[in-house]
Amino acid sequence: MKKPPESDSFIPENVSEIFDKLKKDYNLSDEQVKNIVAYQFRQLRKIVIRAEYPSIFLRNLGTFETFPSILNQTIRYWIQAYRKGEITKKQVTNKVSKLWKLRNKIIELNGKARIPDLQRYLPRKRSGR
Repeated sequence: MKKPPESDSFIPENVSEIFDKLKKDYNLSDEQVKNIVAYQFRQLRKIVIRAEYPSIFLRNLGTFETFPSILNQTIRYWIQAYRKGEITKKQVTNKVSKLWKLRNKIIELNGKARIPDLQRYLPRKRSGR
């Protein structure tokens, strides 16, 4: 592969411009460029799914984080889809169990678990009369 141009101040308007520039500069096929660009995002997805780190920084793209509240919202979405009859019980069970494990792992990594007040849900003791 040839070296990247040193004094090139390329600012793309969209993704296709990036693909075209990479193809031209490095003499690559469309498939090779797509694989190279997609690699970072595949790795990012694997890291997020495994909950290896609470946040991941990618240069020039920023920090990616998974928040328990977003996972809770996604879990509710799948449960609602099941209640509407859009997905099967097996599908919802599979998706929710994976999301729940990820949620718990993220909470553990962040150390910011908001523990619900379980006393609110327990029956109250009646005072003796």
